[in-house]
Amino acid sequence: MPLPSKKQPAKKTPDAQLRHEDCWAKTTPSGQPGISVAQHCLTAGIIANLLLTQFPAWLAKHLCTRTGIVLAALHDIGKVCPGFQKKCPAWVQKHGLTDMTFLGMEEDHAKVSQKVLQDVLLSNGADDRLRFWSAIVGAHHGKLKGDRITPLGYKADGSEQWSAERRGLVEELIQEFGPLPGQPPPDSDCGALWFNAGLIAVADWLASDEDTFPPSKVLDAEAIRARAIKQLERIGFRSVMCQSGKTFDTLFPFPPNPLQALFANAVRQPGVYVVEASMGCGKTEASLIATYNLLASGQATGLYFALPTQVTSNRIHRRVQDFVEKFDHDAAPRLIHGNSWLLMGTPKNGLGVTGLPRLGGPCLLPLV
Repeated sequence: MPLPSKKQPAKKTPDAQLRHEDCWAKTTPSGQPGISVAQHCLTAGIIANLLLTQFPAWLAKHLCTRTGIVLAALHDIGKVCPGFQKKCPAWVQKHGLTDMTFLGMEEDHAKVSQKVLQDVLLSNGADDRLRFWSAIVGAHHGKLKGDRITPLGYKADGSEQWSAERRGLVEELIQEFGPLPGQPPPDSDCGALWFNAGLIAVADWLASDEDTFPPSKVLDAEAIRARAIKQLERIGFRSVMCQSGKTFDTLFPFPPNPLQALFANAVRQPGVYVVEASMGCGKTEASLIATYNLLASGQATGLYFALPTQVTSNRIHRRVQDFVEKFDHDAAPRLIHGNSWLLMGTPKNGLGVTGLPRLGGPCLLPLV
C-alpha cells in the first residue's frame, strides 16, 4: 500500500473573491451577504445630494458641498477588502475559505477607505493638505483616525487585485457624483471640512436605515432616489415652503414698532445680527420678520430658535408655530428639548425650536 502523499492541497486565498460587485456592505437578518458595497455607496451619495439641494447657493459654495457628495458616496469603499468581508461567515463559507486565511488583515473598513482616498488624492505630487478630505471619510462613524494613515502592512488590505477593485469602484462613483476635490480645505479646522464630515456621517446613517433600504433588496439609482425622498420627508428633512409677499401686518396682529421696522429693513442678507433692547420691546417679532425676509428671498431655508429653559421654549414654540403657519400651511415647527416628547408627536418637517443657553434676549437664527 503506498504511503499517503505529503502534498497538501493548495490553500485558498481571499483573492478568490475579486469583483467589488460581489462584496457585501450589509448582511440580511439571517446572516447572509446582503446588498453590495456599490449599492450602499450609491445610496449614501444620493441621500447626500438630496440633503444639499435644500441649501442656498451661497452657503453650498462656501461649504464646498459638491465635495461632500462624492466623499459621502466613497465612505465605504474600504469594505471591499478581505478583512471586512470575512466578518460574514456565510460569505467565507461560500468561497471555501477559513478564518486562518485572513490572519493579519485589516478589519477596520473606515481606515481602509481613508487610506484608499488618501493615496488617490495625493497621487502625482498633489498638495499634501488634500489628505484632510480623506480624514473625514475615515471618521464617518464619529471617530477620527488621524489626518494621515500610515501603510497598513504587507497585503493587510488584500492583494493588488483587491486594490484594483477598490480603485474601479472609486472611478465608478466619481463618474456618478463628480470629481474628487482638487483643492485642500482652507485649514484643518474649517467649517467646510467639519460640515462635510457631518454630511458624510448623516448620509451613511440614513442609507443604513433597513426599513427604507432593506439589506436584501437590490435597487437601482432611480428606486433608491424615490425611497430616499420619502424617507427625508418622513423624518422632517425639508425646506420651509415660504410664500413671498407677506408683510409685517399680515404675519402679526399689529403694526411694527420702530425697532421692528428698522430691523426688518436692516436684515437683507445672511449674517450675525445682535439686537439689544429692554423686555417687551418686540425683539421676538423683529427676529421673526427678519427671518421671513431671508426665507422669502431664498437666502435661508429654515429657522432655529434658542432659549434658556424648557418652559420658555414651550411658550415661544406656540408663537413660532403660529408665525410659520402664516406662510407655510404644512409646517410643524419641532420642539426638541429633552422632554419635548411629552408635548409633541412626530413633526412634519425639520423646523426646530429648542431650549439652549443664550445671552441677552430671544435669539432666532435663520438656518439651512
